[in-house]
Amino acid sequence: MNTFSLFISQLQTRLSQDLPAQAAHKRMASSLRNLNNFAFKHTQAPRQSGVLAMLYPKMAKCTLP
Repeated sequence: MNTFSLFISQLQTRLSQDLPAQAAHKRMASSLRNLNNFAFKHTQAPRQSGVLAMLYPKMAKCTLP
């Protein structure tokens, strides 16, 4: 199995698991935000959403355009 196929397989496995929610929000937060007191609270129930990313192999690495 080549590197890109392995990456896709691992990605499919990871996406079938629960999402990291608060940890992901904290990781993507602005560097100006005080992360010591970071607490993410929903004021409404979260809704389903998604992200589309085009991934393709380039020189044995997974690449975004």
